[in-house]
Amino acid sequence: MNILYAVQGTGNGHLSRLLEMWPALSEYGQIDLVISGNNSQLPLPKEPRWAFNGFSLHYRRKGGLDYASMLKQIKPLELMRHAWSIQVENYDLVLVDFEPLTALSCHLKGVPFVHMGHQASFRSVHAPRPESKQVLGESILKYFAFSRMNIGFHFQSYEPWILTPVIPAAFWGEKPVDEGHTTVYLPQYGSKELRKYLISLQRHRFQVFHPDVLTDEVDGHITWKRPNKEVFQKSVQDCHAVLTAGGFETPSEALFLNKKLMVLPIKGQYEQACNAAALQSLGVPVIADINIHFGQQVQKWLSQDIGYRRPDFIQTQELVSRAMALIETTGNSGLTLAL
Repeated sequence: MNILYAVQGTGNGHLSRLLEMWPALSEYGQIDLVISGNNSQLPLPKEPRWAFNGFSLHYRRKGGLDYASMLKQIKPLELMRHAWSIQVENYDLVLVDFEPLTALSCHLKGVPFVHMGHQASFRSVHAPRPESKQVLGESILKYFAFSRMNIGFHFQSYEPWILTPVIPAAFWGEKPVDEGHTTVYLPQYGSKELRKYLISLQRHRFQVFHPDVLTDEVDGHITWKRPNKEVFQKSVQDCHAVLTAGGFETPSEALFLNKKLMVLPIKGQYEQACNAAALQSLGVPVIADINIHFGQQVQKWLSQDIGYRRPDFIQTQELVSRAMALIETTGNSGLTLAL
């Protein structure tokens, strides 16, 4: 079977999931890649057949999305030309992980495809949302890579077609330890902004992964590290606590490893607000911003014992097997959902 896998490159989460799923997916056939976006620091499993700048996320230095920079990327005619160039009609199965150009290509050419990823889970009304829904945010989640065939990943299986998170193989093989540090990944804040608030928490050690960091550096009780998949996984596996944005992969890994977890959703990113709502339902503390109270909040969090409701996890080979079984049993009609 010839498979086309289209992945979003606006961060490390989508590619991290692809890298874990790649060996199991490869058992089903030859895979070609499409990638759009340029915000990821992770390597690809193979050279992509099509690669585009796409629509990448940009952040202000104090925690929010930089919409002006993002809007500058939108060139409708160019995006349409790129979409038409993707030869989706040559594949037996097209899998799209929130990648809009391949989704658009399939719509233009009448080729069915499966939207498979975390964002696909929001086709369900049972996937948690914040108290205040955002019309624009809901529209992006539903229509950015719209398909009638969906396989979602979320913290819990809110529907039969929503699977639990993909957890790295490295985390299944070794027992986690607690070396006392807190692993930090908050890319929406500048490194100087983070240092200003973490420097006063001298009773605690932090390993901060940040795209600003070019060379690892020890700064008192703070160790600054450049993003690296294996090093980051090791830091999470050996940490006492994880302080991260409201993404999907890192919180999932922290929950799997029974690590203390706190999240700061990226301001203006509705998906992360939805993730935060789901995590809060599991007992995970969520804070809205870094401000003068941040040090006190972190100190209190690190000093308390907090119990979370841990989701039921299954290994990646089984997840992929279940996903492919769903696709096979529904055929070309796919997993049709009510609009």
